Amino acid sequence: MHIHGVFTLNSAAADLALAAGMWASLPMDFFVKVSGSGELNQSVIRRFPHPRPLGEVTQNWTMATPLRKDAERRQALVEIDALAAVMLGITAEELCAIYRTQFGVLRKYERVMQHDKNGRQVPKDILKDHDRHGPAPSSAATNSPSPPSTASPK
Repeated sequence: MHIHGVFTLNSAAADLALAAGMWASLPMDFFVKVSGSGELNQSVIRRFPHPRPLGEVTQNWTMATPLRKDAERRQALVEIDALAAVMLGITAEELCAIYRTQFGVLRKYERVMQHDKNGRQVPKDILKDHDRHGPAPSSAATNSPSPPSTASPK
């Protein structure tokens, strides 16, 4: 039996927050994808860029801090991607090219992803039913009479 150990990172809170954001970004996902490695291990992780923060990072957390709505979380991920690209010197055009050429499955899911007026993701079966029968009389979704959505990022 072969077991991979758990890797840990011990650093200042601001560095950990920056690393977490960078590691969750599309540019870093692309970096891992093109590294040619079949697994994410120390040899790949050690090559990750770790730029300095663009501004002050605070540690103030309240009950309002978490992004509780799907639409808010999706928007935050788009902003993380953009910030990571800026920090890595990737232009908006290059980031869009990476997204279009390397993340076709993600792009497909995001193309059909829609949110209701409360920011919750509309389930796929509801969208299919809407496409077949049109909106329900008491539809709580936004942008009706077209399919219920707020535009998802491209």
